[in-house]
Amino acid sequence: MGNGKRDKSKTLRRIAAYRHLLKSPPTDERFLIWSQSRCGTTLLTRLLDSHPRVDCEMELLARWVPWPELYVESQRRRVRAEYFGFKVFVHHLVRDQRMGRPKEFLDRMHDRGYRIIYLKRENLLRHSLSQYLRRATGVTHATSDGVVSRRYAIDVDLLLRHMRDREEFWCLAEEALSGKPYHYLSYERDLQDGRSHQRTLDGVFSFLGVESAPVHTDLRRINDRRLVDLIENYDELAAALRATPYEMWLDETPSEIGGQKV
Repeated sequence: MGNGKRDKSKTLRRIAAYRHLLKSPPTDERFLIWSQSRCGTTLLTRLLDSHPRVDCEMELLARWVPWPELYVESQRRRVRAEYFGFKVFVHHLVRDQRMGRPKEFLDRMHDRGYRIIYLKRENLLRHSLSQYLRRATGVTHATSDGVVSRRYAIDVDLLLRHMRDREEFWCLAEEALSGKPYHYLSYERDLQDGRSHQRTLDGVFSFLGVESAPVHTDLRRINDRRLVDLIENYDELAAALRATPYEMWLDETPSEIGGQKV
């Protein structure tokens, strides 16, 4: 196929993604999950999706689309659930959708009636290490426990750069939330331990205005090992973090390590 035909085919596929705008909106009830990757968003999405009246989509804006809000609206009209939601990551807006200010997008989605669920992973070290281990193991999500079963030598400088990037994106995420109501969830407090899932989702359902329902998922926690047992060059990492704002994440309690889900 020549370049001209390939370009035409790509254009037609992009236009087709908006065809559902011709349908009537199925509902006025809508929400979005505002977060970053490796924070339990897939877990939260599946828990929400287990409610019979909720459809929660994955990352609709992980790839560039010409008109992001219209694309989301087209996907909303595609489903028939009474409550429609999707997850969006701040770095998808900055890097993939090439938005200078994510706040403007969030403002517009709020004006369109989207309720905002803000999910944050507070432990920057574990957050960044999760991404590092995903690349090392090739495992993104799992349905069995203990996928990470050996020690890894890590590039400490690379991990530190990743932590700084994550921290910067959290700042952008919270700037974008300014002036808007939202429901806050902490990965560590609300999702890491499977025993908290029903309580957490009951709070989310109340925020969305839908009745509570039993929730379930088959996802399991990929890594539940202590840092010192997980990182082969732990002493190097500890030395690099000493006297930095990240040092506090080296001291782990059993509750910070434990839990049942990814």
